[in-house]
Amino acid sequence: MNKIVVLKAGKKILTFKIKSPKNSKKGETDIFIDSGKGLYFDKIVAGNYFTEFTQPTHTINSISWHGYFLHINKNVLSSPVIHLKDYSDKVAKLPHLGSINAKEPFPFPVFSLWLPKNMSLKDIGKTNKDNSKSIYSEIKASENKRLDFFVCPKSISANKFLKT
Repeated sequence: MNKIVVLKAGKKILTFKIKSPKNSKKGETDIFIDSGKGLYFDKIVAGNYFTEFTQPTHTINSISWHGYFLHINKNVLSSPVIHLKDYSDKVAKLPHLGSINAKEPFPFPVFSLWLPKNMSLKDIGKTNKDNSKSIYSEIKASENKRLDFFVCPKSISANKFLKT
């Protein structure tokens, strides 16, 4: 399984999916973060220069983080990128210098998500679970919660990470 679904009061708030990049020998992971239907991220801070995107100026409900990179020559690097989208419309494309590689001895921090207890969920329907395709994390409607997402390189199993 490579997908985590965050639910609050049984309603989908976020989907976090990991894939192997198709066109790279360097950087072993692409990450896709999507908000639940009708939801947008209130604030995003991303990229090498910590660029901020906030509502209502920017409406973003989808983030794709592509970890591939390519050395063009000793002075030029085609760097990994982050795409921020409003459904299929690109809002921004940001370079970053992070990638996830098997030789790394530690998990890679990807993002933190803040879920306030007063989050409006009235227009969102209940989510039907399919435990064969996703891992579900249920957050109570009555609590504030911060979730931190990390990705382990292929050299570190989840069990090994949790034991250290």
